[in-house]
Amino acid sequence: MFLFFGDSADQVAREEIQQHGVMLDSFGEGGLRVDESRQIVDLLLSTPMGDQTSFILIGPMDKSSPQASDVLLKVLEESGEGVIPYLWATDVDGVSGTIRSRCVLKFCGQEESVDDLLGSRLYSFIMRDDIHKVISLCEEHKGEIEILLRSLCAYIRRKQSKEGFLLWSNLRPLLGGQVTHYALLSGIFQYWSK
Repeated sequence: MFLFFGDSADQVAREEIQQHGVMLDSFGEGGLRVDESRQIVDLLLSTPMGDQTSFILIGPMDKSSPQASDVLLKVLEESGEGVIPYLWATDVDGVSGTIRSRCVLKFCGQEESVDDLLGSRLYSFIMRDDIHKVISLCEEHKGEIEILLRSLCAYIRRKQSKEGFLLWSNLRPLLGGQVTHYALLSGIFQYWSK
């Protein structure tokens, strides 16, 4: 099963479906709800295999309710052979970890360098107040902390949001100096405390 993610995930998933078969239905516009998850369960378990490969498109999964994801999870593990679910999300980190772990991830967006992706991931974690993922990412890249800081700052400048500007004002003094992962975390914690 595939999880397409990035700015053009919905479009790329639809194009792949057109290339490989037929789309029976799509679910989750604006965020998957529990009742839609139950419809998907019925469809996946009851649709027989046809002459042409059939797909359903589900997403955006990063806007899905946790309850809807839970209902969907069981059927994704046991889905029949009649219909193949394709999932999509703009922000892969907003998708339930258990669903992500059962999917092949396909990035669909502008070609970004690894540095750009690190900056956008860190920004996403900071904006969601996910302290564990922020610390984990900083620890994981502590040998490349200057690259991580620069990619985060570049992402903030491209995003141009009020929250980003507030974060930038806490991190800007770190640029050009000897940066440790503790200094970066300190700047992030100062942002959270305001």
